[in-house]
Amino acid sequence: MRSPARPVLGALLLALSVACATTKIKSEGDKQFDYSRWKTFGWLPAKGEVAEGSPFWPDVQRMVTQALGAKGLKPAGSGQPDVMVGFYAGIGIVSDVDWGYIYMPWWSSNPRLLNNDDFSKGVVILDLSDAKTKQLVWRGGARQYVSERVMNKPDEMAAILRDLLPRILEGYPPK
Repeated sequence: MRSPARPVLGALLLALSVACATTKIKSEGDKQFDYSRWKTFGWLPAKGEVAEGSPFWPDVQRMVTQALGAKGLKPAGSGQPDVMVGFYAGIGIVSDVDWGYIYMPWWSSNPRLLNNDDFSKGVVILDLSDAKTKQLVWRGGARQYVSERVMNKPDEMAAILRDLLPRILEGYPPK
């Protein structure tokens, strides 16, 4: 007979892995700004680990261009753009420190336990600035936990960006 603890443990591990793999996406912008006058875009110098010179940069430009195209914006080419796109992507090690207590009946007091977990967190930020006024008008961003295995695989990183960029732009223009 199978132990009922095995499926429960499997479900718990699945729920924990889904909770740890959550992506936080947020965007905000000036609700008074007339976004309908924006038709074309140009690029500001990219920042972070995925910038010009990075093997990811051509893919990022293509993906951002597709995502903005779905919102009605086209590359300005040699003309003057209506909006300037700023892009930042980076990955860093983050430490999560958790203090806890343990109770053992034979001890007179509870000793402290320190749990220190290091994990990788990726951040993607997309800024849209009015080209005429040079003012930041809209910002969207995402944070996601990224495994070390994924960080060294360009195709998997590109898949994450392909998923994130349209989701970041769901909040554009702000309502």
